Amino acid sequence: MLPGFAYAPFGDLGAAKVAVGPQTAAVLVEPIQGEGGINDAPEGFLRGLRDLCDEHGALLIFDEVQSGAGRTGHLYAYQGLGVIPDVLTSAKGLGGGVPVGAVLAKEEYAALTPGNHGSTFGGNPLAMAAVKTVIEVIADPVFLEEVRFKGAILKNALKLIARRVPGAEVRGEGLLLGLDLGPEVAPKVFDQCLKEGVLFNIIGGTTIRLAPPLTVTRTEIRHALDTLRTAVDTPTSAPSGISLGMPAAAQLRAAVA
Repeated sequence: MLPGFAYAPFGDLGAAKVAVGPQTAAVLVEPIQGEGGINDAPEGFLRGLRDLCDEHGALLIFDEVQSGAGRTGHLYAYQGLGVIPDVLTSAKGLGGGVPVGAVLAKEEYAALTPGNHGSTFGGNPLAMAAVKTVIEVIADPVFLEEVRFKGAILKNALKLIARRVPGAEVRGEGLLLGLDLGPEVAPKVFDQCLKEGVLFNIIGGTTIRLAPPLTVTRTEIRHALDTLRTAVDTPTSAPSGISLGMPAAAQLRAAVA
């Protein structure tokens, strides 16, 4: 882990208050955890961090490498959470496949000027052209509304699948979703989907992560859900003693029609 940080559990505002003090320069947090398992911040947690930073004169930094660039149906996730950071990081989808990363800051905290921080390929014209083109597409309110709509379809259908596995849970927003199936079921479901040519990601051995292209079609969503449901229904994927009847499958098809 990067040195210089004190760590507190995600979602535990009390622990954050203990860790933050007069010497704290900044608090860095993902508004929605990515590699941690697609974990949503508990109610009031991010607002509490904002207030805590204001109290101590520290910066609030959001890591939006995964949650940004339209992924949640907002240009950046903070816009749907009602908490404004002082600084945020962005990458991944920002370049639409072209490697790029960026740091955005409020003007009063933008201490870097040209020449302060550079690298051989930093700010190269190709990457910048890619970012400009991507932003022109994903900043369109109509495009973002479609992401939110497709995300809602996907999330509702995943909740139906989750009912078929005791203890399963669906988390996330927009097209950044996690289906937590537990350590016994998730790896088997992942392997079965891979065999069928549908690539998901598995996090921590328990959570199936779904982060499709923002341009994913509804037909592609239905195909992925059919494959995922079949994988969950496969006897080797389900814990013993669980009934996987047809009604839930019928409900799933209706939900994504």
